[in-house]
Amino acid sequence: MKKLTVREYAQKLQRSERTIRKWIEDGKLRTRTELINGRKVTVIFVDDEEFDPESNTEYAELAEDTIFGKEPTNAEQMPNQLNHNIQADILEVIKQMQEQNAELIKDVKIYAELAGQTKLLTDSESKTKEEYFRLQQELAEVKAELKMKNQRIEELELLLAQKKNMNVWFKNRKL
Repeated sequence: MKKLTVREYAQKLQRSERTIRKWIEDGKLRTRTELINGRKVTVIFVDDEEFDPESNTEYAELAEDTIFGKEPTNAEQMPNQLNHNIQADILEVIKQMQEQNAELIKDVKIYAELAGQTKLLTDSESKTKEEYFRLQQELAEVKAELKMKNQRIEELELLLAQKKNMNVWFKNRKL
């Protein structure tokens, strides 16, 4: 039993690392994560004969079918088949990137909406503070006016009391 990294396995099969990782995600390969040189690395377990075409002719046929889709009829077809496989991998990557872009656009729209709501709340809070301080100022003015009116009432009450006392004095004097 051999252990190969994803890169080594991809090179042996002449496939992209992304394709091998997809196979791993799909459960088609036996793997384990190991710590190598302080880094977590996914290793693939393969039989010793798996990459030896002489001892495993079934694998050689399978590998050719996997790599080329079918056995090429001449040397000119091999690059075309490889280009087709690379193009398929590129299209797969583009599709994944488009999906990620769509998710990012959704996230940006959500953040923009939240930013707008935050602005509204900030503006509202600012206006609320302004209104609060305006009302506090009006309250202080009303209190000052009330104090002056209370003083005037006290003065008038005092005058009234003095007049009553004077009236009482005059009445008592006349008697």
